[in-house]
Amino acid sequence: ERLGDVSMQMFDVVEARDRYLNAYTSMIRNGYTLRNENAKATSSELSGIDGNVVLHLVAKLGNVYCHLREWKKALNVLEEANSEMNRCTQGKSAESQNQRQLTRNIVKCYIGLAEDVLMVGHFDDLEEACSYYEKSLQVMKTYDAGVVPENGYYWEERTKVVTALASAHFEMGSFVDAKKFYSEALARNGGSEKELDEVVSLLQSLGKTHEKLDRFNDAIENYTKAFDIKQKMVSDDSQSGVFGTLQCCIANCYFELGLDDSALRHFNDALASLRRSDGNESGYDEYADAVNGLVSIYIKRGE
Repeated sequence: ERLGDVSMQMFDVVEARDRYLNAYTSMIRNGYTLRNENAKATSSELSGIDGNVVLHLVAKLGNVYCHLREWKKALNVLEEANSEMNRCTQGKSAESQNQRQLTRNIVKCYIGLAEDVLMVGHFDDLEEACSYYEKSLQVMKTYDAGVVPENGYYWEERTKVVTALASAHFEMGSFVDAKKFYSEALARNGGSEKELDEVVSLLQSLGKTHEKLDRFNDAIENYTKAFDIKQKMVSDDSQSGVFGTLQCCIANCYFELGLDDSALRHFNDALASLRRSDGNESGYDEYADAVNGLVSIYIKRGE
C-alpha cells in the first residue's frame, strides 16, 4: 500500500493500481474483509476510514480507477466502500473528509460514464447518458441535503450536469425536459464575465427549446435577454456574428407569429450584423436564414 502511495505521488497510476490490488489481495487472503471486525486497525498510524484498513485501501483503489477512467471498476469498489462506511457510522459520516472524497469520486464515475457514452456519438445512447447523469445528480442531492444550494459541495458539478442533461434531452426531442434543465442551469449561473457568457448561451438554447414547443413569445424574451447581456459586455464588432445570430432567431419567431414588420426589421438587422462580423457573412447559416426570411416576407407581400 505504501508503494502504491508513492507511485501515485510520482503520477504512475498504473503502478499504483497494481500495488493497491496486491495489497488488497493480500488482506483478503489473510482473512480481512470490509465487514470483518479483524480489519479494525489497532495502530492509529494504520487506521484509515473509521479505523478499517480494508475500507481505506478500497477507497484508494477506487480513486486510482477514476484516474484511469475505468469508471465501472471504480464504481464497484467505491459504492461498496461507501455502503460499508454508512453501515459502520449509521449514515452519519457525510461530513468527514473521507466520505466527501468517496462520494465525489462516485459522482465523477457517473459523469465519466455519461461523457464516454456521448463521445461515441450515437443518438440511441443519449438515454443511457441521461441515466448516468441522473444518478450523479441523485448522489449529489443526497450528500448536499439540508445545505444552502449555492454553498453546496457539488454546486459547480451539478450545474455542469444539469446543462449536459438539457442538451441531451434537446437532442432526443424531449423539449419539456430540456426546458426544465435549461431553466435550472440558468438559475445556477452568477454574474462574472465567464458566467455571463454561459448565461447568453443558455438563454439562446432555452429560446430554441421554446421555439420547438411553439412558445414563440417566450423564445423572443430569451433571445432578447441574451442580446441585451451580450451588448453590455461588448463594445466593438468582434461579436457581430453572435448579435446577427440572435437577431435572426428573434426575426424567425416574429415571422412564425405573423408579425411581418417586426420580422423584417430583425432580419435586416441580422444581415447588417453578420456583414460586420468578419467579411465572411455567407459562412453563417443564419445569413441564409435571414435572406430566405426576407424573401418569404416580400413574396407574401407581392413585392
